[in-house]
Amino acid sequence: MTLIGGPTSANITAFAILYVVGSIIALFATGFLLGPKTQCRKMWHPCRRYTTGFYLAMLIIVFSVAVAKQHVAIVLFLLLIQMCASFWYGISYIPFGRKMFCTAARQLPCLQPCFAGYDHVFPPKTMADKASAAMDKVTGGGNNKQSKGGWGQYTQAEDDQI
Repeated sequence: MTLIGGPTSANITAFAILYVVGSIIALFATGFLLGPKTQCRKMWHPCRRYTTGFYLAMLIIVFSVAVAKQHVAIVLFLLLIQMCASFWYGISYIPFGRKMFCTAARQLPCLQPCFAGYDHVFPPKTMADKASAAMDKVTGGGNNKQSKGGWGQYTQAEDDQI
C-alpha cells in the first residue's frame, strides 16, 4: 500500500522495510507453528544451509540499506535479489522443487545461455556416471582408481593388473 502515492524514493524505501519485516514475521510464524528447535533444524539442514544463510543475509542487507536511505536503484536491486532468495528458500522445502524449477527454467529461451555456460563449466552427469557412483557407494569403492588413493598414484603396470 505504500506505493499508492506513486513510486517515490520514500515510498520504495518504506515498502522495502515493510517487506523485510513481513518476511521476518513469516519466519517467526513458521517457527511458532513448528517449534523453534524444529524450525532451526529444518532451516539449517545440509540441503538448504547455504540457501538459508543467503536468505537471512539478504534480509539484513536490504533492511540496513533501506534504513540508511541509500539510492532507490540500489534498494530495488537488493530487494529483487532478496525476493529471488526467498523464492529459492521456499522451494527448497518442496521435494524436488529446485530440480523441477531448474528443469522448467532450462526451457525458457532467455535463460538457455545461462544454463549453457553452467553446463560448460559443470558438465551434467550421465546415467552411467550416476550408476557407477551408486555402485561404488554400495560396494565401498571396489577397484576404482579413486578409492585407492587418487588418480595420480597409478602407473601403467599397476593399471594393467586391475
